[in-house]
Amino acid sequence: MTDTTALLAVTARLKASDTNMLVFLQSIKDQNTALAAQLAAIPPSNDPATQAIIDTVVTDLKASADAVDAAVTANPATPNLTPSPTP
Repeated sequence: MTDTTALLAVTARLKASDTNMLVFLQSIKDQNTALAAQLAAIPPSNDPATQAIIDTVVTDLKASADAVDAAVTANPATPNLTPSPTP
């Protein structure tokens, strides 16, 4: 009979590492979503260049959160992160 103890130990470490990474991604995604909501709540700027930058940053932050959701969802072996809150 083959001793699979080492294989099981490696599998457990990888699973723990994956779980830790998902927690990290969830935190970053939540921060991006919260910052996007805060920036979107800023009253519109009278300066079109400033407003364009704010709009671009909001779009980029939301896209980043959506990309994390899509990447995790695309892997059926990985539990999905909690959905991003809607602003």
